[in-house]
Amino acid sequence: MLYEELRNRAPVTRLHMRARTCLVDGAVLLWLAGDTRSMRADGWIQISALPVASENSGEEVDGVSTLIEAEEPAQTDLRSIHSHINEWLPVQEIAGLRLFEKDLREFGVLDDAKTSNQLAALFHAEATNSDSAIRQPNVQI
Repeated sequence: MLYEELRNRAPVTRLHMRARTCLVDGAVLLWLAGDTRSMRADGWIQISALPVASENSGEEVDGVSTLIEAEEPAQTDLRSIHSHINEWLPVQEIAGLRLFEKDLREFGVLDDAKTSNQLAALFHAEATNSDSAIRQPNVQI
């Protein structure tokens, strides 16, 4: 699983995850695997609610084991994704909701917007200055 590879990377490797689209379930997990995170201003994340198991499903009380007939593989994968996301966000409270930038800042999973904007301005200014230096012909009169 890509999530495991991201989490087990070398300690000197730092990842910043920038969400340029809205994220759902597994994509949220990959986004959370970064050391720092950001997203576009109108972006959101969504965690799907797990289907409620019927009383006759044969599901174990601890949620670890289920009968093959009791749950589809996609539901088992979603259960695994939920357990990992629960390290950062309260899955039981947010399942079925869309969380926007403001909500994610309250949960502390987004970086400070002021710092991010300052860095973006700094790097944009450096790129613009170096681009203009390249584009400007050296004209002598």
